[in-house]
Amino acid sequence: MTEHIQVLSLPLTSAQLEFWCAACEVEPPSARSFASEYVEIHGPISTHLFQQALTHVVEDSETLRVSFVDTVDGPRQMIYTASPHWELPFLDLTSDPDPKGAAIAWMEHTLARPLELSKWPQFTFALFKITDNRFFWFQSYPHIMMDGFGLMLIAKRVAEIYTSLAADETPGAHDFKPLSVLVEEDEKYRASGRSSIDQGRWREHYADKPSSITLAGKPLLPSRDNMQDLRRTVYLSPGDTDNLMAIVKNTIKVTLAQFISAATVAYVSRITRKTNIITLGLVSMVRTTSKERRVPGMAANILPFRLSVLQSMSITELSRQAATELALIKQIQRYRGGDLGGELSSLKNKQGVFGMEVNVMCFDYDLHFYGYSSTTHNIAAGTTDDIMINVSDRRDGCGLRIDFDGSPQYYTIDDLDNHQTSFLKLLMCAVDFPDTPLEDLDFILPQMREKLTA
Repeated sequence: MTEHIQVLSLPLTSAQLEFWCAACEVEPPSARSFASEYVEIHGPISTHLFQQALTHVVEDSETLRVSFVDTVDGPRQMIYTASPHWELPFLDLTSDPDPKGAAIAWMEHTLARPLELSKWPQFTFALFKITDNRFFWFQSYPHIMMDGFGLMLIAKRVAEIYTSLAADETPGAHDFKPLSVLVEEDEKYRASGRSSIDQGRWREHYADKPSSITLAGKPLLPSRDNMQDLRRTVYLSPGDTDNLMAIVKNTIKVTLAQFISAATVAYVSRITRKTNIITLGLVSMVRTTSKERRVPGMAANILPFRLSVLQSMSITELSRQAATELALIKQIQRYRGGDLGGELSSLKNKQGVFGMEVNVMCFDYDLHFYGYSSTTHNIAAGTTDDIMINVSDRRDGCGLRIDFDGSPQYYTIDDLDNHQTSFLKLLMCAVDFPDTPLEDLDFILPQMREKLTA
């Protein structure tokens, strides 16, 4: 890093500190917490211009010029005025018998590496040629520096710059804000009385300390060490997606996040045969100001989410209860879930803090590269100690994407397949019969029903 000119040293935000501590718990530092995706570009692109576009966006974004060091005053993030020359890895896989598989294997191998937070660059970019008219662009970052919203900001800027360069035009000025915005907002919140007020509201709301719920049985492994999450991915068809979104908006009258959260609670309640209070973990974006929404970086939070559920309720009733709960969480979302720890809820088998987790991402990913359309595919959204349901509305006409990520310590691929298939059946049942009691919805697979009645 000696060729860099250091211009700024910033403390870590509360969000970053959570990942710093998690990464340093094992040796070598954990490689499980990455935010990664690849953009499938449907058309021929110029490798040379793509390199230029990425070089341009590295200069635009402070986040892409950062590394992390431990000091006597605690961990710091070091931002440099400019990056040294770097080359975009380009792999022409057109002669490979399985070019897509080879590309994904390369990405997954990259995600298996140990973290080296003191080195630059922290990002990983790569471009893969699958056919003459199909390219994959891979972007990956340790979660300490980037969340899902930040990924979207970077991707949109790359598409914008590439389009300008391909049209032989000068790219317009960026509107990214500096990392200091996230640091200052975080420090302001922690120093204010609002932090204590929010803590009090969380404690009051969880005064009964309900137990978190998990679908996991006994551990399959003594520990997961540095193993990556298992994943199963499915897409709803554009037609099914349009139908679901219409029912959610016009009939149930809630948002997608409220509906998915309610459906997850309904699913957990039915599978575990637990009623009354169901507590899950919910990913919150925590970008409450317009300035924060212009910073590629890490701000996301995982917070407890609770609903009271009876099998006599309908998905409409549960979704509207979820709307009220999410409105409360929105008011106090800046208080870090890591600070809440186990004081609000308990999980008897000790995996995770809030049990199952839900992450609904509604980002505009209708990206075009000089007129060529694209499809974005998430590769990694972090890590979970239980099951995390990631639902992505990319607004690109491809339909909802639903990922089930599971800890290999507690779940097998077959487990994830069964849970995902049953959950999708629940969503379709809920859309077709939004006012039918949950106990009358038929969505549990026969092989799972046998286990439940055993």
